[in-house]
Formats: sequence, C-alpha cells, structure tokens
Amino acid sequence: MPGEARTLVEVTAWSLLICGLVGLAYRNASVAPFLLDDRPSIVENPSLAAGVWGAAAWSPPAWSFTTGRPLLNWSFAANVAICGFDPGCFRWINVGLHALNAVLLSWVIAETVSFLGGLRGLATKPRTLGLACGLLWVASPVHTAAVTYVSQRAEVLMAAFNLASVLCFLRAQRSPRPAVWRWAVAGAFVGGVMVKESVVSAPVVCLLLDWTARRRSVLGQLKVGGWWSYAAFVPGLGLLAFLALSTALPGRMAVDGGGWMNFHNAEVQLRALGHYLSLSVWPHPLVFDRGANEAALAAYPIWRGFMALVLAVWSVVAVALGRLAWVPVAAFFILLAPTSSLVPVLGQPVADHRLYLPLGAACAGVVILLFRAAPRTALWAVGCAAIVLFTLPSLRNRDYRTAISIWSDTVAKAPMSYRAHGSLGQLLVAEPARRAEGLVHLREAVRLAPRDAETHYQLGLAMLQEKDRGEALVYFRRCADLDRNHALAHAQAALLLLESDRSAEALPFAQRAAELRPGRADFRRLVGASLRGTPGGLPESLAVLERLVGDFPENAAAWLHRGLSLAQVSGGQSAALECLVHATRLDPKLAPAWRALASTLSAIGGRDAEVRAYEERAAALERGIP
Repeated sequence: MPGEARTLVEVTAWSLLICGLVGLAYRNASVAPFLLDDRPSIVENPSLAAGVWGAAAWSPPAWSFTTGRPLLNWSFAANVAICGFDPGCFRWINVGLHALNAVLLSWVIAETVSFLGGLRGLATKPRTLGLACGLLWVASPVHTAAVTYVSQRAEVLMAAFNLASVLCFLRAQRSPRPAVWRWAVAGAFVGGVMVKESVVSAPVVCLLLDWTARRRSVLGQLKVGGWWSYAAFVPGLGLLAFLALSTALPGRMAVDGGGWMNFHNAEVQLRALGHYLSLSVWPHPLVFDRGANEAALAAYPIWRGFMALVLAVWSVVAVALGRLAWVPVAAFFILLAPTSSLVPVLGQPVADHRLYLPLGAACAGVVILLFRAAPRTALWAVGCAAIVLFTLPSLRNRDYRTAISIWSDTVAKAPMSYRAHGSLGQLLVAEPARRAEGLVHLREAVRLAPRDAETHYQLGLAMLQEKDRGEALVYFRRCADLDRNHALAHAQAALLLLESDRSAEALPFAQRAAELRPGRADFRRLVGASLRGTPGGLPESLAVLERLVGDFPENAAAWLHRGLSLAQVSGGQSAALECLVHATRLDPKLAPAWRALASTLSAIGGRDAEVRAYEERAAALERGIP
C-alpha cells in the first residue's frame, strides 16, 4: 500500500476509534439540564431566535456570556435552529467537537515531533505518539467541565481553532506550497478569536515550536522569511483588539482588589496555577464551580502555586538549553497564560474547564516519558490507562443529571463557595418541602459573600415566597445598592414600596429599572404608578402612561394604570372609565381593572347596580373563579 494511502487509513482508524470511545464515555451527558451561564447565554438570549441567517445571531446582547464572541453565539443559534432548546442536543454537539479535538491533537503532536526532527531517545513513529496522546487526553474526566457544561462550548470550540492554527502553521513550515497553509492559519485563528479570547496562545505556541526547531532568535527567524508565517496571525489579532474594545472586555476581566496589577490578583492566579498543575496530575476532586470569594479561593494551597511557578520558569530555561522533552511543559503554561497569569477573570478566577487544552500538552509530556522509559510497552500502558479513564466521564456525568444534584455535589466539595450555596438554595426554595433547607443555603451564601448583589436578590425572592415582604424589601434594596445595574432588584424594591404606600421612595427605584430595561412595559408602569402617588407627580405620571399605551396598545395593565391616574384628575372620570373599560376588554381576567372600574363609578354616583356587579366580578377573579 502506498505511503499516503496507508497514512489515510491510519488516520481514519484513529478517528473512528476516538469517536466511538468518546461517544461511549459521554453516553449519559445528554440528561443534564441547562446550568448557570447556560440561561443568559442560551435560554434567555434573544439573538438566537434570528436563526443562522439572521444578522442578530452574530450580535449577542451585552449582558450575555457570548458578548464579543460572535461565532460562539452563531453556533448556539445554529443549535437552536436544528433542535430547539433541547440541552441534550447542545451537549451532543459538544461531544462531537471534543472527539474532533482529540483527532486534531493527535495530528498536532505527530506533526510537532516530525517538525522537531524527532526526540532524542525515541524511536517511536510520530503518528503512534500522537495516537497515544490523543487517547490519553480525550479520556480525562476533567473535560466534563467543558463538554457537559453547555456554555463552555466556548472552550471546546476555541480549542478546535487553536489546534487547527498550530497544525496549519507546522504544515506551512514543511510544505512546498506554504501560502495555502498560511491562509489556513489566518482563517483558523480568526475563527478562534470570534469564539474565545484565549486563542491568543496559538501564535505563542507556534513561536515556541519554531524557535525550538530552528534554534534561531526571533529576529533571526524573521530574517530568513519566517515572518510570513507569523503575519497570518495579524488579522486575527486586529479583530481581537476590535472586539475587546467594542465590548469593554478589559472591564469584564478585572476582579475585586483594585485593578489588575496588584498583590491580591497575583495571589489568586498563583493559587489557580498550582491547582491546575495538581488537577492535571490527579483529576480529583472535580468541582463544577469553585467560587470567587476569598474563603473559597483560600482552599487552594499557595505552595502548589510556587511549585508551578518554579516549574514554568525551569521549563523555559530547559527549552532554551535545547532539552526538547521540556517543550510540552512550556506549552502547558503558555496555554494557561491567557486566563492564569496577569489577567484575572471576573466571577470565576479558578475553573476546571480552563485545563481543557493545556491538558493536551501535559498528556504529551507523559506519553514522551513513557515511550522513552519503555518503548515496547508504552502504547499498551497508554491503552490500558485510557480504558480505565474512559469510564470516569460517565461517572462524573451522573452528578450533572439534575441541577440540584450538581449543586449539591459542588457544595459538598467546595463548602466555602457562596455561589454554590446560593444556586442550591435558589433551587431548593422552589420546592415547598425543601424551602427551609434552601433558606439555610441562601443565608450562608450571603454570609460568605456579603457584597454579592445577586445573592441578596435571590434571598429577597425567597422571602417573598415566605410572605415576609419587609425582609424581602431589605434584601432587594441591598442588592440595588450593591449593583446599580440590577434592574430586577430595583423593580422589586419599587413594587414592594408601592404596596406599602411609599411612592416617593419607590420612584427612584422604578425609574432606574425602566432606564435599564426600557423595553419592559411593567417597569415603565411602575414609574407611572410611583409618580401618581408622589406629591405633584400626577401630570408627569399621565405623560409616562400616555407614552406607555402608545408603545404597548395591547397591554391591559398599561391602560389600567392610565385610568387610575386619570381618575385622580379633576373632571377626568369619564376618560378614566374609557381606559378601564378598554383594559377589561383586553384582559377580562384582570381583577384590579374591575375593582378600579367599580371604584371610579362609585365616585361618580348613580350607578350602584353596575358598581356591585363589577365588585362581585373582581372578588370572583381574586378568589380564582373565572
């Protein structure tokens, strides 16, 4: 069989083997629901409704996880177009991408070994090394954090473009037609930029491999014509700069502690680096969300971080001294650098899914050591290890079977994570039999993170379920103080204050909610109602409600509130009746409209029979009688 045909058969066999094993390992992943960032990114993302051909699919809302990542958002829109909002379908596409990445990683390792001219002490074929590395990498249970968690398609898809960029770069160095491969590098890198910013590690990895192979300085590489290969990354870097500035990426990356370059952030990233190194050696425990508060982050020993830092520095020195076996170690830290160096990440300083691609470099290092120590039995050892590892993703995916199960597992493994307690508490309070347990977790979340706005908001909602409106108001106001952009907290505070006849206090909350979400008719109604009860605010209330019914002519509640305001105007009873009657026509089950209609007619006088009929109608609706 000719060499090219034999290579094609081998590659096809690898691909089928890997795809089959990945499908087996993730066979139970589809039962998991949407979790955490999945809701704003997918379920509540209005841009996905545009379909794959709509321009909106490339322009996610500013509050979404997909902001500044148009290709990722488009992939979600394509998913919705294919099978709706079925979380199982989303996950099977993630699983397919995971299998593709294993194949790409195998090719990259094989191509790298060939590009470096082989490794001293290794007589193994590059393709065999690549296969062994791909099998070991794809089986790791750590990857459930990226594959089973739908939103982390960002990590999986970015890895595909990252690996494709490196593979095409390596091919361009040895191909008789390098221009074709350089165009491929440019396309793959641009694709990665539109998925996730951490793809910037690709050109640095390419520089590492190129420098190691040629043993020239960077300027020396450029002088001999290597600059064309690196020029392929320029369009992607330009696009990255544009997306970062247009979506305020720098502001979204900073964490608490007074900016980027400070001791607090350095300590956090050092702890994270040590954790990743530990998890790459022994993948346990796997935690869905490790938290962002000080108490949660303190669980990661800083001495591991110092060990990782020493190892990173030594790997660079070793590569500079020509020790090729240290290239995978240097690549490991380069791939981690975009999210685990000087750039802290808001809300999630430590996350298992960030190990997705760096673990490929770690697996390459392990495989090289095995083949160097025992070349005859190394492949069998890797195969046996992969068989054992392939059973672990399905075991881990059992924790994802329900939202309560995964958050319960997270609380057990990361008891100091406020977000874990808050998320579990939010789910439990929705079940009447477990509401008390849920309140315990929500209060613990507030204790662990007293300055987290969302935790206060969720506890406020729980207090509403407990009929404790006074305490609910306290939490909603605290949330609004902590986060001026939390529209729902402002609206809830305004509503509770209105119910307590404290219109003047409610007005600024209602105005802020309407300012943040001008498309919400109910928020604008709150403004009108607050103005109606504020001294001297009736004319402005009428103006607000007039604009509201103009914008939402089919909104019965808008007509109701306009009628209530008109009823307070001298001589406005007739116009108020028209608005209230129109509200009952739009929504015959709107009890407050019938109650207001009865009250207005009673003030006019002479229509007692109609007043009684409307009051009876309102009372019946309030009792749930249609």
